[in-house]
Amino acid sequence: MTPSDLASVALDALQPAANKKPSRQDRPLAERLRAKIIGVLLRKARLAAERAPEECAAFLTMTTEQFMAWETGEKAPSLPELELLSRFLQGAPTPARQSDYLLLRQRIIGVLLQKARMKADADAAQAIVPPERLRAYELGERSMPMTDLCALAQALSIELGAFQYASEPERPFAAPSPAQATAASAVAATDFAADRQNAAFIRLAMAFRHINVDDLHRIADALLAIINARAERDLAESNAAS
Repeated sequence: MTPSDLASVALDALQPAANKKPSRQDRPLAERLRAKIIGVLLRKARLAAERAPEECAAFLTMTTEQFMAWETGEKAPSLPELELLSRFLQGAPTPARQSDYLLLRQRIIGVLLQKARMKADADAAQAIVPPERLRAYELGERSMPMTDLCALAQALSIELGAFQYASEPERPFAAPSPAQATAASAVAATDFAADRQNAAFIRLAMAFRHINVDDLHRIADALLAIINARAERDLAESNAAS
């Protein structure tokens, strides 16, 4: 396996059978097996790239012990973290501000998960993770381990590949792109910029100038979903208070 295959191969290996729902008693074992699979694939990719665990940990701004927990399957990375590591191992350009990239990808994945849950049985997702944690995942407020993403995808019959970042791997993260204007107009169309609380999200979208038009539309959808979710929460809290 070449380093460039890491994220895609991991998703393919973990793709659940859509017609086989996980049972509650089998879930802990399935989670451990998934974490072990990710660890094996991660180690193979790292060795193929001739990188030391310390180098990977330093790139991801984590301790070597935390990184090794991924390789041994004690813990699992999130999909955005796996994507960043894939690019690092293949020597591809990576974002200057990893935290911005991770937050943006978490929000996009959260929106895709929320859409799938709303189309499927809502109880199926809540049977996998507690409601509060699920809400944090969908709003992009919490990093979602691949083990939880796989279990949720299986419960909701989603192809894991739908969550993967699809931009061209050769394009530098910092390269300017005319698509930036498309993102700005999409956001303005929803009056997103009118709310000062959303300034941070706008800066995130504008920072990733390399992203193509289709991906920018997905970002705009993610931002809109966050706004709608916040509005629904505020309305529910207001109704509860009254």
